[in-house]
Amino acid sequence: MTRTKLTRRQALTSAGAAVLAGAIAKPAIAAKDPILVGYLPAVTGPSSSTGIGISRGTELAVEEINKAGGIDGRQIELITRDTQSDPTKAVNAAAELTRAAKVSVVFGPLNSGESLAVVPLLARTKTLQIHPCWVDSLTDVKKYPLCFRNAPTNQSSIRAMSTPPTRTSSRKSSAYSLPAPRRLCPGASTPASCRASSIRVDN
Repeated sequence: MTRTKLTRRQALTSAGAAVLAGAIAKPAIAAKDPILVGYLPAVTGPSSSTGIGISRGTELAVEEINKAGGIDGRQIELITRDTQSDPTKAVNAAAELTRAAKVSVVFGPLNSGESLAVVPLLARTKTLQIHPCWVDSLTDVKKYPLCFRNAPTNQSSIRAMSTPPTRTSSRKSSAYSLPAPRRLCPGASTPASCRASSIRVDN
């Protein structure tokens, strides 16, 4: 058997290369792991009429994103738990998603009654959350800094409905300008400047 002698410099160089290769390999593998997204729809119970429709759209969106290559090369894995339109079951499902499934973000619940129970729990676990619920107290930048809504608040909707539209006429059409909703983010209950939206009606 032939023995190869290594100098001290060669040994140190080889060891350093092995450590560097290991350090590079780990993030490369982690980068391919799926993004775990918890989802809390009500697909049974009194709220299921809207929950089923929103779920179909959510699942279609995830499918299209994954077919397009995912996010930065990572696929989305949607982990769904039916809340059954019950706030208590929604809390239990949220706890399971954060503690057992270790999701990175939670979408839902889809109605305000369940969200009022779930939002404080996710805030305590510092879990990013997105929901479409309208109750004003559900977005509080101090209490729930990681909670975002993708729907207007009750107050912004009332303001839009109670403000008379202004009309500007031309020969072919009329434009009615309505006040736009407040910004859809934490602290949305405070006024935010934004452009008015216009609805064009053909004469």
